[in-house]
Amino acid sequence: MIDTFAPRVAPSVGGTSLDETPAILTTKFGDGYTQDMPDGLNSVRGAVSLSWDPIQPSDADTMIAFFRAHSGRKFFYTLPRETVPRQWIATKWHRAYPYAASDSFTVSLEERFGAPG
Repeated sequence: MIDTFAPRVAPSVGGTSLDETPAILTTKFGDGYTQDMPDGLNSVRGAVSLSWDPIQPSDADTMIAFFRAHSGRKFFYTLPRETVPRQWIATKWHRAYPYAASDSFTVSLEERFGAPG
């Protein structure tokens, strides 16, 4: 069974970004003519950066523990302003200590497709 990443605190709106990259197959013909088509059923893959600034150290600890436990394993996460969860893997995370009593935390996620697990 696949787990769900459900942080206690929502990410900072200003620190969240989503990039989507389509996979396109291009066939080149003579005279510069090309024909393009999507590469597969899930040809658009998302990559998201989520940030929490500031965040309580205990919340950062919980998130780091989740990502360490799921290193290389898919999990569900519902992006802000979306209603349907997608499957992701965490590719890197970063914790900083800019404040006396709180931290900042950033994680990069890449979308994955296929059967859960």
